[in-house]
Amino acid sequence: MILEACRRAVTWILSLLGVIFFVYPLVADSMPGLLERPNVSIQRVIDAMYLHPMGIFSNVEHLFATMIVTFLMFGAFMVSSGAGDAFINLALAVAGRFRGGPAKVSILGSALFGMASGNPSANVATVGAITIPMMKKIGYSPTFAGAVEAVASTGGPLTPPVLGSTIFLMMAFLDKSYSEMIIATIVPAILFILVSYDD
Repeated sequence: MILEACRRAVTWILSLLGVIFFVYPLVADSMPGLLERPNVSIQRVIDAMYLHPMGIFSNVEHLFATMIVTFLMFGAFMVSSGAGDAFINLALAVAGRFRGGPAKVSILGSALFGMASGNPSANVATVGAITIPMMKKIGYSPTFAGAVEAVASTGGPLTPPVLGSTIFLMMAFLDKSYSEMIIATIVPAILFILVSYDD
């Protein structure tokens, strides 16, 4: 069921990789060169994938079921409530009058909106709907305007406090608290914004 859900939601290639990694331990003794390993029984493979702490019911799935869904719902609420407009207006007030203003507004607006939503897609849909036409209007090519917004919107969810859903995976793998991850992302977020803004 997980492989089929992955095929429908992401791509069949990822499902195929899952099948390969499932079958490999069963046929490892007949593989060539460095891939050759002793075989593992089907019971052990199923046990590792089903019952092991890093298997199907791992900490990652627990985080997704408990925390990530909540933050995605919060981001959707921020988009639908119109709260993103306040961030865009603030960015326009700060950077709109400078040379290359719309591109700078895109970067600041995406960073500010990303602080609340933590979702790059919501960032593009909200901030990009305003800044891409502005950039095209002052002479940027549509490709360049879209690229600026894509990069800005991808970097936006790096800005604390909400952060993107990836932060929860990092918490699980690094065994760090949410507050520690927020502190760790402050400097990289500021550097990303300053470097992008300066360009």
